[in-house]
Amino acid sequence: MKNITIILGENGKGKTRSLLKIFEAEKNNSYIAVISNSLINKFPKIQSKKIKQYLISSTHAQTDNYESFLYGEFNKIITPFNVVKALNILEYLGFEPLIRIMQKPNYTIKIDINNEIIMRKISTESSIGATFNQKKITKTVSNEYSDYIQKEHHFEINKMSNDGIDKYSRHLIRSEIIKEKTKIEDDLFSTRFFLKKNEMEFPLSQASSGELYMLAIGLFIMKFITGVGDDNNNKLILIDEPENSLHPKWQREYIQNIIGFIGEREVDIYIATHSPFIAIPNNIDNANIKIATVNEGELKYIDSSQGLNIEEIYYDYFGILTPKNRYLSEYCESLLKRFTLEKISFEKANNLLEDMKNASNDSRQISFIESIIELLLKLQEKRL
Repeated sequence: MKNITIILGENGKGKTRSLLKIFEAEKNNSYIAVISNSLINKFPKIQSKKIKQYLISSTHAQTDNYESFLYGEFNKIITPFNVVKALNILEYLGFEPLIRIMQKPNYTIKIDINNEIIMRKISTESSIGATFNQKKITKTVSNEYSDYIQKEHHFEINKMSNDGIDKYSRHLIRSEIIKEKTKIEDDLFSTRFFLKKNEMEFPLSQASSGELYMLAIGLFIMKFITGVGDDNNNKLILIDEPENSLHPKWQREYIQNIIGFIGEREVDIYIATHSPFIAIPNNIDNANIKIATVNEGELKYIDSSQGLNIEEIYYDYFGILTPKNRYLSEYCESLLKRFTLEKISFEKANNLLEDMKNASNDSRQISFIESIIELLLKLQEKRL
């Protein structure tokens, strides 16, 4: 069972500070993954096998550095041991469970003016420093590996067969053998990954920023879950402001996706967020979810047994009334009923209505609240 605590509140309420307190309290007792999407990361860098830190913003999800990060993660995770989990992550995000891999050669083999066989990096062939990016190789190595080094290699990995991952694994092993024999230190091939969605195939870099971000989170969590300790060790994931640059659809599905990435492992998760969409996950029955806010530096848990709706969360924890707000009418009806039953004073009820009025920017809502205040006054006059 996953235990998930969602910490809600406006800026300045201390949500991130709460995560930091949990981090400091547990850093020596648990394996911790930190996913910080805040513009200013406040988590300290700690060199520890128990702490995995992933510090990247979804707003940078289409930069070259982000793409390089994803390619690096795929290269680490596309192994016989992890490939099914990686394909599952793609399925969770609406992709087909398929990865095509294209490896283009980084080196060409030529005979120089001294009749020596050399490997030269293709990207530097026309540059002044080309001679510094080449290696002399033996005729034996050239005869055995020349064709392999200079051609493109294509692989298809899916759930239907192990053939693709077996071929790709053998290719990676062979590449390492060639590097050892040629004394080449960098990659012999540049890698491109292709994904498929709605019958369309495209390079990884052309996925949307939200898809790239969630894919990166999925790969990171999978690596964390499978790479630390055993099932008896405490595992903790701290997530700060996951909603940044995520479409509301991705926010609504965020927790379900996180649970899907984790699989059957038991993990404690704390999420600090401004997003009511994240705070109201739907159809989740395989996790224990708690809602909390911060009061005087401590987490205060909210009774959500009766269920919460998005308008209620917007108003109670962010002081915002949405333009079309069913919760507003229900709240006012309940307030008048409590006043009639003498469960709340006139002053308290009037102050609550004034607070709601100040929270709204919608003229129709303001007019409605003013009419409720007038009704409250009439009820008070009758009582007197």
